[in-house]
Amino acid sequence: SINVAANRAVVRVGDPISLSITIQGDGNLKSILLPDLAKQMGLGEQDFQIPTEKPAGTIDGNSKQFNVSVRVKNQDIVQIPALSFSWFDPQREEFVAATSKPIALQVMDTKIVSSADVFSKSDSNTDQDSAETAPDKTSRELDLIAGANLAIETDAKRLLRAGAHREFWNYLPPAIYGAVLLVGVVILLRSRRTDDSFVANRKKVRLNEIRKSIQRAGQQNGTQSFNDIAGSLREYIREYEPKLRTPIERLIAQCDNAVYAPSESVDEELVRQVSHESLMIIESGEVL
Repeated sequence: SINVAANRAVVRVGDPISLSITIQGDGNLKSILLPDLAKQMGLGEQDFQIPTEKPAGTIDGNSKQFNVSVRVKNQDIVQIPALSFSWFDPQREEFVAATSKPIALQVMDTKIVSSADVFSKSDSNTDQDSAETAPDKTSRELDLIAGANLAIETDAKRLLRAGAHREFWNYLPPAIYGAVLLVGVVILLRSRRTDDSFVANRKKVRLNEIRKSIQRAGQQNGTQSFNDIAGSLREYIREYEPKLRTPIERLIAQCDNAVYAPSESVDEELVRQVSHESLMIIESGEVL
């Protein structure tokens, strides 16, 4: 026999679903491999994202369990289809197939909140470009010929003073150009430092807003509280890519299941518990 269990029944497009596939029977369980999920009916690549590597599986008595994670790519999917497993029966001398039961799913569209909706940055390159523009050398050319005295000068001191005067004007344009270039480099470095500081401050402000949103949701009642917590956690994963993804995805699934639970009453204690666990995970993720 083959049995399939899923860790969640309510998901959004792109959320992972952990499948536990158990094959049970008599025979050589060590040689049993997980069937190719991509070739199963209803698990096409247009609807599901299937991992390419196959898990080894663990044996427990007369059963072997495989754990694999899949993602739904289509909002129109309503179930995980039945999986089939075939083997050769030596007593009947023919191939026999077993089929699991399908698992109902409710797939919602992905809600994306872009940070661009909260922050906007003005173009800061105008001043930098104008500061880096080099001065026009032609406007600073010195005419050393017009009005010059072409008479032969015999006074050595006057000749030395005139030569020093000409050397000063020869070095002045390169000095001005170098000073302007140095100012441009300083402005460029300060601009980059300002950009890095802006990004860091934006992330810090956004993280604080996510915390406050989870805290407000934990103090309220109703299914909207679970929606707010799940949305904030999805935004946190997308913006900060924490290492602790597994507990966060578990909390998101818990919120989704609570929203679509058949019961009309909302467990207020559960709202506070999920809010508290979410804040603790975000704090630990920030340390990592």
